[in-house]
Amino acid sequence: VIDVIQGAAYLGQAVVFLYKAIEYDGIRCPDNSPAGCAASIAGFITSVTWIASYLSFAANACGAAVNSGALCAGDWTALMANFG
Repeated sequence: VIDVIQGAAYLGQAVVFLYKAIEYDGIRCPDNSPAGCAASIAGFITSVTWIASYLSFAANACGAAVNSGALCAGDWTALMANFG
């Protein structure tokens, strides 16, 4: 249950970072600079990889047996998210 809740929380965070990274009339990147846009895009990508990690761990936890593929996917996506 915790992995699903954390995945939902990061989904909300990903939407916020995506909203900050979009550039169209009236909405600009933070500080209206390339660094501000890059930070928002990096935050979005990091949030999406955390979502993938949490959902992989949830897929393993919901099964009757250990799902080694889900555990491996969860470990790798968590590692990628930690780089973000």
